[in-house]
Amino acid sequence: MTGKASAKPASPQAQALKPKPVPQRTCIACRLEQGKRAFIRIVRTPEGRVIIDHSGKSNGRGAYVCPEQKCWVKALKGSTINNALKITPAREDVEALRAFGTALPAVEGGTLVHTNTNPGSNAARRPPGGTDGEGTR
Repeated sequence: MTGKASAKPASPQAQALKPKPVPQRTCIACRLEQGKRAFIRIVRTPEGRVIIDHSGKSNGRGAYVCPEQKCWVKALKGSTINNALKITPAREDVEALRAFGTALPAVEGGTLVHTNTNPGSNAARRPPGGTDGEGTR
């Protein structure tokens, strides 16, 4: 024996047990960090348009926003979206984003408040122990 350690590759079963990492993203409005599937992606297309990317795979520079009205209002106010996408969106793009954001449910105090009148539809939005995104860093 030459003294070299033989490196055995990990068995397929051992590789299957390892959990796949979840990509983390940050909301441009409230700065909450979560898995990217918890957010709605806005993308600046190569043509210069700003659209909602439902698939999460469209080409272009993307930014993530929580699926809550308050985050959409904040993201579309001021220069938040301009800085995130490094472009000033066209007025019609901003209006389309605003219409999408107002159709989302409102969240107050960490509890989801639907805009419909179904009283049994309230559900917790944030995980236990979570806050509104302040002081999580």
